Amino acid sequence: KIQLTDERRKIQQEVDEVVIKAVKAHADGRLLRRYLKTGFQLWNKVLPHKLKF
Repeated sequence: KIQLTDERRKIQQEVDEVVIKAVKAHADGRLLRRYLKTGFQLWNKVLPHKLKF
């Protein structure tokens, strides 16, 4: 398991606070929270090297 430094934890907490505040303020915040909770997954016959983002 990777050990995080206190500095890294502090930075991550600051970023998390800003993101959570923005999601809560968004008009579709409930839907956005559900979207952000979903994990990334590939379906059958979907090749990762052919995906375009």
